Amino acid sequence: LYDRSDAEQLKKKLQQQCANCQVKTWQENIAFGASISKSFEMIGTILRVIGALLAGMVVFVVIFVDMINNKRQLGILKAIGVENKIVLSAYLLRGMFYVFSGVVFGSFLMWFVVIKLLKIHPIPMPMADVVPVLTNYAFVSAIAFFVLFGFIGAFIPARQILKRHVLDLLYK
Repeated sequence: LYDRSDAEQLKKKLQQQCANCQVKTWQENIAFGASISKSFEMIGTILRVIGALLAGMVVFVVIFVDMINNKRQLGILKAIGVENKIVLSAYLLRGMFYVFSGVVFGSFLMWFVVIKLLKIHPIPMPMADVVPVLTNYAFVSAIAFFVLFGFIGAFIPARQILKRHVLDLLYK
């Protein structure tokens, strides 16, 4: 048996015996696997952030369109003395409802459809078939991104519309 410290010498002997063979030490193979793992983690993080940005933009559009369609009602609420922060809170709650509904639906879809489907049909890669793993950290960070961008997506249009004067809301 060989000692692990003799890996380089053993590698050279094996390459001399088989000129067409590609021989790697266990350290080289571990480094290669770690770099692939880090690449997949980075891709996952990028996809989570992009997904959360898209979700935030959807919440933004939904809240904005709803507020534009209800400008007159908003103007009446302002005219009778309802404070902006109450209306803002109502729209933030509506936005958070959309976000949490999306999180519940997306979680169900991810855990019970996508993950199960990928276990049955793994992604073919040159080195082996790959089955994505959804870690608790990735899951919680994705939810945190969705909540953050959803909150921002609800806050911005509500704040912008509520800054308008009562007469602008009632007659434009």
